[in-house]
Amino acid sequence: MNELLLSICIPTYNRAPFLASLLARLSAEITGVMSENIEIIVSDNASTDGTTEVCAVARDEFGLPLHYFRQSENIGSEASLNFAISKAKGRYFLYLADDDTLFWFGVVMALKALVQNPAAVGLYAPWSMVDLENDTIGVQVYRHPENRTFSSEDRAAFAGFIVEHKVFSEIGIFRTKIWNLVAPKSTDLAYWAFTIPAQLLGIGQLIYHTTPFYGSATDHPGLPPR
Repeated sequence: MNELLLSICIPTYNRAPFLASLLARLSAEITGVMSENIEIIVSDNASTDGTTEVCAVARDEFGLPLHYFRQSENIGSEASLNFAISKAKGRYFLYLADDDTLFWFGVVMALKALVQNPAAVGLYAPWSMVDLENDTIGVQVYRHPENRTFSSEDRAAFAGFIVEHKVFSEIGIFRTKIWNLVAPKSTDLAYWAFTIPAQLLGIGQLIYHTTPFYGSATDHPGLPPR
């Protein structure tokens, strides 16, 4: 069996309508695109609102390659995400909030960049605000003019790049084995979007891509505003 390329890790808690909407979109988007190379992992933080049934429908009726894990108690959002990542079989993983969305053109471009650079342990990209109610893409959070790759020898240039372009390294795709081996965590030293890239840069290269692959949703069809 060939190695899976991507694991989509979704922690969730009592947000069944948002999760159902997300899984329906994923079903429509990944079918026939690269579905044989993708898995979806849902870590349910002991929800009480029908999340289990939503995931069963997505797996059994939509045919999504979905693995559902229910925690016996609420272990917190960060621990739930880390649990999902620990179950990932893909060479790379990404975090996806249960009420957000993906731009598949950007996902494919990001994966190509990672596959072409075996030294890279992760890829960061800007993200855009999305109105799913009206199917419109809004403001993009930070921009930089070209793709950049940094190594541990480039720390000064890396810091200058972050400051100059006001980069927030929040959205990325990462090499699963490296992440689980190192288990980078947020600290009290600074905002985690600054400390975790610094930890990863000590292990391998980081790519900063110009093309967004992640949409932060503000409005959802038939659901209350976020």
